[in-house]
Amino acid sequence: MIDGTSISRPGSIGSEWILHSRYDPDIGFNGFELTDCHGGESLKRHHFGPGDIVLADRGYAQARGLLHILEQKADFVVRTGWRSLAFRDADGNRFDPLEHFKGLPSGQADEIRTGIAVDGKRLSVRLVVFSKDDTATQAELKRVKYKGRDQRSTHPHSQLAARYTMIVTSLDAATYPTETVLSLYRQRWQIELAFKRLKSLLHIDRLPAKNKNLARTWLYAHLVLAILIDTMTQQMLDSPPSTEGLE
Repeated sequence: MIDGTSISRPGSIGSEWILHSRYDPDIGFNGFELTDCHGGESLKRHHFGPGDIVLADRGYAQARGLLHILEQKADFVVRTGWRSLAFRDADGNRFDPLEHFKGLPSGQADEIRTGIAVDGKRLSVRLVVFSKDDTATQAELKRVKYKGRDQRSTHPHSQLAARYTMIVTSLDAATYPTETVLSLYRQRWQIELAFKRLKSLLHIDRLPAKNKNLARTWLYAHLVLAILIDTMTQQMLDSPPSTEGLE
């Protein structure tokens, strides 16, 4: 699971740091990169191994990042927006997912094999789409309108796209059918919960130092502590309780 979170120094009205993270549900956090506020989120920041399945939200729907995963013999399940990727049909023509799935009933899922244009190539992917109910659609519309509050208008396609959850994946359809892909993506929330634990238990969102070098040192120390806690917790869970002295 890949994600990032922002960290600010005292008195700041913006973000000074971005913590780029990898999280394995079996062991906890297993990789960090700390950058300033100009360090954009990208799958290319991370290394993967053969057989890995990478889960990430729509901010990571970048064609070169997806290609980076495949080049390392791994697979991906990544949420995307309607215009995040350059979708192409089998003939290389532009493919509009909103037009294709516009008749998908609420509460149902479907998919299509399509392509993504990247560096003059066509990257073959499965596009899995879930049509939300009215309540979830309205919640997404509020988010879209809030995000576009400083703009003159919100693109009408963005309002239409609020009804759909769109996911691109490289996984084999025979082994990972549509519902399995959706189920895998839903597990991504574990890294969101892990960030909340970092902030509520280790308080990395309460950066005490204004000096850049001191702040970086403080953050690194707490990240090492986070990894140690995850490791010790997993060791405790893997060890059966002792019955010595109970009989």
